[in-house]
Amino acid sequence: MEQQYVSVVQLKQQEQAVLELKSIQQSLERQKTVVTKELSELEQSLWETRAQSGALQATEGHDLAAIEQELVNQGISNQVLLRAPVAGIVATRLVEPGEALKAGQSFATLLPRESILIAQLSVPSRAIGFIKPGDVVLLRYMAFPFQKFGLQRGRVLRISRNTMDQAQLIDSPTGAQADSYYRVLAALDSQSVKAYGNEEKLRPGMQLEADVITEKRKLYEWLIEPLYTVKGFTK
Repeated sequence: MEQQYVSVVQLKQQEQAVLELKSIQQSLERQKTVVTKELSELEQSLWETRAQSGALQATEGHDLAAIEQELVNQGISNQVLLRAPVAGIVATRLVEPGEALKAGQSFATLLPRESILIAQLSVPSRAIGFIKPGDVVLLRYMAFPFQKFGLQRGRVLRISRNTMDQAQLIDSPTGAQADSYYRVLAALDSQSVKAYGNEEKLRPGMQLEADVITEKRKLYEWLIEPLYTVKGFTK
């Protein structure tokens, strides 16, 4: 049987190699422990960061909701609730949405339910001289052309004492010259117009033209001097 002999030097070398491998193993174990600890710390830090981010988002959302609610509250506090003294409908709007109002300024006219409509005419000062309460008024509604539905009748009720500038008129006459105007109210003989066999009720705000018959004359005199023609609307 063949025997192999190892010298003392070789034995020492092998022992040294084993010791070095063990040392390397121990070093790797220590590094593994350090890396595992660092990884655990990183995971903990990541979890805390996510938790802080979620809390921050929740806080920001709460703050945003609080700000929005504050804006809503401010908007409500800046609004004024107006109650009409009687039930009815808005006949005329004198201002536009968003327009600023002054103290005491009118912004709309209210028409009570079941009220009787009257015609409001804007008569230039140069034509007011012969107009008086009781004068017959021939009305032409824009919504019901007189060529098809005929002229409607009314009578002058009241004439304003003071004049108004054109800028003060709710509905200035089309093509009107710079002039001052009197407000003339006229009672309507009928609150409706007969159209196609039906009685069509008049509505607030309908535009109209009117001829005021100031006196009785012979036919040829009417041909020489035309009627006073004014514009207005139902009220």
